[in-house]
Amino acid sequence: METIVQKLKSWRWRVAYLALFGMITQIMHRNCISFALVCMCKDGQTHNASHLHSYGKSEEIIPDLASGESCWDSTTQSLVLSAYFYGQLLAPFISGLVSLRFGVRRPMALYMFLSSILLAATPTVARISPNLTIALRAVQGFLGSGCLPMYSQLWDEWAPTSERSELLAFTFSGLDLGILVAFVSSGYLCTIRFDNGWPFIFYTYGAVTIVWVVLWLMFVTDSPKTHPYISNGERKFIRGSRHDHISDKSSDTPVKTPWLEILKSGPVWAMITAMATVAFGMTVVFSYLPKYMNDVYELNTKENGIMSSFPFLGRGMSIIFIGIITDKILQRKWISVTRMRKINQCISSCTAAVSIYFVQYVYRADLAILLITVSTAALGGTMSGSYTNALELAPRYASSLSGLAFTINGLGQIIAPMIGSKIIQQGTAENWGNMFLTLAAVYTVGGVVYVILGSSEELPWYTKAKQDDDNKQEESKEISTISVTVIEKMKKSRDIFLKI
Repeated sequence: METIVQKLKSWRWRVAYLALFGMITQIMHRNCISFALVCMCKDGQTHNASHLHSYGKSEEIIPDLASGESCWDSTTQSLVLSAYFYGQLLAPFISGLVSLRFGVRRPMALYMFLSSILLAATPTVARISPNLTIALRAVQGFLGSGCLPMYSQLWDEWAPTSERSELLAFTFSGLDLGILVAFVSSGYLCTIRFDNGWPFIFYTYGAVTIVWVVLWLMFVTDSPKTHPYISNGERKFIRGSRHDHISDKSSDTPVKTPWLEILKSGPVWAMITAMATVAFGMTVVFSYLPKYMNDVYELNTKENGIMSSFPFLGRGMSIIFIGIITDKILQRKWISVTRMRKINQCISSCTAAVSIYFVQYVYRADLAILLITVSTAALGGTMSGSYTNALELAPRYASSLSGLAFTINGLGQIIAPMIGSKIIQQGTAENWGNMFLTLAAVYTVGGVVYVILGSSEELPWYTKAKQDDDNKQEESKEISTISVTVIEKMKKSRDIFLKI
């Protein structure tokens, strides 16, 4: 049994630190546009504040250092916000197949390097044309979204069974920590008194990503089997704790994904539905939270960045905490894995729904942020719920399952900003109330569907396929043994004949 210090010093956890760093940079690429749009459109003019009185706000203008230069209309902004997710329709599906064939290390490094180049080019493109910006964001989304299923494939190789939830949750906590870093740092970068500040958001994040790419290529491999620095003890621990033979497959052997069987599986659709509802809700929150705080409470840029980051800090911490608790409970076998996943998903979804619904009834920025933080933190439990299923339902096809789920998530994430822009078009209290009611309904649907259809048991067709593979391997071994025996007898006969 490893001590905590030994565990955290292990190479699988060093890989986890780099995976978390990569996830944070990827999400910074995705979400920095939300705050950049606020900074670009800050022109110091008075908003139509008739709706603010219902929140107890005055019409006092809070000065801001950022100055507007390219304030697009709400429709164009929604298209820019959703453009990143156009690429997500195909990218996870394609990258899932790519990672099965070529591994994770090199494809992910290439994807992130190209994304960082496009990120650094965004300010120049934005000043030329919003249509070009939409196209650039779509390509960047293809690259960034393509990385998501690769993490599932990475942990299919690197995660011991006893730490599967913890390591996956630790990595995916970067989904929220990345938004936190993006919002807080963007609030300060926007105040730079050169070139209107906001372009430095894109330059800074692009440079940080290049550093990550170098570290990733230096210290990460596709499997513990090929890592040059890992100890034999840790390598045996990772491989020995696994319950399936799949991870011992040759990386040079192409794997054919049984899509028809996958698409006919109820638990797969329960996983996808649960993930898609969370993705839809979180897309609305990270896309429009800075705008909500700006429109309703008129916070200045720095305050907005800090306040808007709290919900994502809450979810990032809860993802890690709930992941650790879940693994502890499962290790002690107090409850079945399937029931544990359903409890996590249901409680998380329902708590998030109730919290976000009541945001419309508060009149202070701090109370609103508190309720939104409770809502997003609750959703942290879904990482130890439906998000873990890709490693459990059919481990050999973890990246393909994740790719399918993230592809469908992309549809919801494209629609989310468009729906959001229509709901809050006038920016009134009633508009925002309708937004929070919509989110509450979406979260509830995800929890209910998962409770009814969700599972963490291996899919029956997958178990049968494994048994067939085992039988074929045994037959192959028997044939090989017989062949060796025959060859040896033939050699002996040859030697006797030559002596005669």
